Amino acid sequence: MASYIAKLLNLFWAAPPEAPDGKTDEQAAGHLKLSKTTILHDLAHLNTDEMANVLKAIKTIASGEPMDDKELMLEHSLAMLQGLPANSTLGGKASDAIINMLWKDLPHPAGTTAGPGARYRKHDGSGNNPWNPDLGKAGSPYCRNVPPMKTKGPNLPDPELVFEHLLKRKGPFRPHPSGLNRLFFSFATVVIHECFQTSRKDPWINETSSYADLSTLYGNTEKEQKRVRTYKNGLLHPDTIASERIMMMPPGVVAVVILLSRNHNHIAESLLSLNEEGNYDDWNKLDDKKKQWSVFIP
Repeated sequence: MASYIAKLLNLFWAAPPEAPDGKTDEQAAGHLKLSKTTILHDLAHLNTDEMANVLKAIKTIASGEPMDDKELMLEHSLAMLQGLPANSTLGGKASDAIINMLWKDLPHPAGTTAGPGARYRKHDGSGNNPWNPDLGKAGSPYCRNVPPMKTKGPNLPDPELVFEHLLKRKGPFRPHPSGLNRLFFSFATVVIHECFQTSRKDPWINETSSYADLSTLYGNTEKEQKRVRTYKNGLLHPDTIASERIMMMPPGVVAVVILLSRNHNHIAESLLSLNEEGNYDDWNKLDDKKKQWSVFIP
């Protein structure tokens, strides 16, 4: 009876839900909120190895010394957390400590104020990161993310020898057991050209953005962009591709980008037909400002 009265009082004093469906967070989760365990309870249910890792972690944190990655302390701690129940007090405090440690360990860029001109990324990929607008921008140098390594050994094998022994098909053609679609490699070629287009004049320069942003279809420059866009209702010219390099690829690669182009126009037409919240109007009735906004519907 006492527990029933306590529950009733909690409901009486609880703030009303703000969600549109009228449900509290607990009701939306579909399960009752469990009471927290005590730290002593959690420690008593750890095995010997887990207890040793906890003591080692406490000692390292208390000493202020850097963590030795070779001891796999962080990995063991994460494995221990996965075995603790959701209502574990020790698990909650340990999770907070690990997140706090990782947050302080990672470098953070300086804050910035983004004005109206930074609401959307540019065609060359700039503006994708407000703290570093030129990150991944087309026409910028490649970034090395691994240390340079010198080739080991005095000689490299002959390329033809490598092909004959490793790449050349031996025997009759055998279909892939997974039934791999032949367009898979064409799609992979598109993805590669999305992220890598080395300049023919300067091998250090990447002429495309470092993002999978369909720049092969939409273009990396304003010149390429104008080549494919009709600048009306967000539509592209039918079956038009911005990238000249893709046009020199095998037919399957071009076919993949053509499919993406047609899908773009299908989405643009669908958005215009739905006209959610009346955002779009008849093109001939729009002023110059609204036409500029409606150019890129998708």
